[in-house]
Parts: sequence; C-alpha cells; structure tokens
Amino acid sequence: MTNKTALRDNLGALYGVHGGWKSIFQSAYFWIAVVFAALSWRFAFETPEVWTSSNITIGPALTGFSIASFAVMFAIMDEKTRLLLLERESKESRSSPLLELFAVVTHTIFIQVLSLIFAIVFMAKPFPTLVQFEEVARSVNVIGAFLGILLFYYGLSLVLSVALAIFKLFEIIANAQPIRKQK
Repeated sequence: MTNKTALRDNLGALYGVHGGWKSIFQSAYFWIAVVFAALSWRFAFETPEVWTSSNITIGPALTGFSIASFAVMFAIMDEKTRLLLLERESKESRSSPLLELFAVVTHTIFIQVLSLIFAIVFMAKPFPTLVQFEEVARSVNVIGAFLGILLFYYGLSLVLSVALAIFKLFEIIANAQPIRKQK
C-alpha cells in the first residue's frame, strides 16, 4: 500500500466491514442526528457560532472518549477472549465481532474528526461573498451550517453505538463462558 492510496484503501476496507453508505442511511443513529439537526434549524439560520463553538468544545472530548473506551476494553481482554471475538458468529457474517467493533469505533472517530474539521473551516469563512451574490452566499452558508450540525449530532449519537457495540462484545464473551458451578 502506497501513501498515495492509503486513505482511499483504508476507508474502503473500513466501510467494507461497516457496510458503506447503505448502512449509514439505514442507521437509526444517522436518523436521530437528522431529527436533532432539523430541530436545531435556528443554529443554521440565526446563530451558526453556537454549533461551531459547541462542536469545538465538546468534539475532542467525545473523540477521546470513543478511543479510550475501546482501548480500555481491548487492554483488559486476554488472548483467549480476543481469539474468541475474532471468530465469525456464522458463515453469513461479513466479519468477526471484534472487527465489527473496530469498524464502529473507527467510523465514529472518523465522523467526529470530520465534524470538527467542518466546524473549524466553517468558522474561518473561507469563501468571500461576491457583490450581488449575497443571497446565494447566505444559502450556501445555511446548507453548510446544517451539514455541520448534522455531522455534530451524528458524531454525538455514534457514541451510543460504540457503547452498545462494546456491550454486544461483552455479551458474546459472557455467553461463551462455561457456567460456573456454585459451591
């Protein structure tokens, strides 16, 4: 893999496991984000500095939480448990539960970082408003703000998906453990 294609190849591998665009648009987490973004329409029209500052304030902590929760869980697993979680649950499964958790956490981090970058660029207002194009510029800003708000809420909602994916792994581990005899 060369540096020139590493990003594309890595994202292709990630979303091959995660399920691609189809899984995003079928995700309840995405639609929860759409609902909250729609409910926050005033931020896009009236106060875009609210969502950008909220994103920049909260975003890094959420990303850190996503990484740390996964790292702690992975650190406490022994080799036997990791091997158990690397096995596919069935022949129809696309991948192992552990690889699916990696995909969920990586997707979450990717969206949260993308949301942060979007907020920072939006705050910088990189495109000048041309004379006689004020309405077009306002429309572009509102659409951009809405997309930023959507990414922000999607990143927030994906924290739940990480927590539930970790729970699913522990459920698999618990169900695989032999029942201990009570003394």
